Amino acid sequence: MNFRTTLVIIVLLIGIGGAYYLFFQEPSDQPTENEKPAIHQVYGVARDAVQQVEIAFADAAYQDLKLVKDTTDNWQLAEPFQADADSEKISQMLDDILNKGIKQTLEVTELAQYGLDTPSITLSHWT
Repeated sequence: MNFRTTLVIIVLLIGIGGAYYLFFQEPSDQPTENEKPAIHQVYGVARDAVQQVEIAFADAAYQDLKLVKDTTDNWQLAEPFQADADSEKISQMLDDILNKGIKQTLEVTELAQYGLDTPSITLSHWT
């Protein structure tokens, strides 16, 4: 082998190693500064601890909903009428809500200046 062939092989190996490092490295479990904490971490709410969910709408065109977990951990629609609810879908909904990252928190005394004095949707949950 001459020097030129050896140099080409070394450059190729460095390129392959760099590509592997950039594209195939496992993500670390350590949170970075850019990652936002999830709602369940900040407020200490576990999905399994939620016993009741209520969704209230400011617009009268929509009916308010109340979902209640019974003693056998099955979800029931309590308002506007009584019915069985799909427990898997409710669990997915709670996971989606509680696993959302908090982008920004504000210390605001005057909610009206941001249009938050009367929210269009209010989501309440009981543990």
